[in-house]
Amino acid sequence: MRRVEFGESFPGAARRETLEESGCAVGDLALTGAYEMRNARVWGQGAYHLTMFAFLADARVALPASATADRGVGEVVHGVRQLLS
Repeated sequence: MRRVEFGESFPGAARRETLEESGCAVGDLALTGAYEMRNARVWGQGAYHLTMFAFLADARVALPASATADRGVGEVVHGVRQLLS
């Protein structure tokens, strides 16, 4: 997730970013973790301080065909497989 928009909830931002980056529309989300990351020298751009929130969707969603190849829908992450029930 890049950032939370003004007036947007954390779960709302997670749903929006998931849709924008993968094409997957998720429903209710449960907070599963909050992480704070700080470092003074990394990425070649100086110090940073990040807070990341992790969520779990309440149900599985279908991965759109457009998400399996780089066609402008998010970024393709190779080596990740979809778990099938």
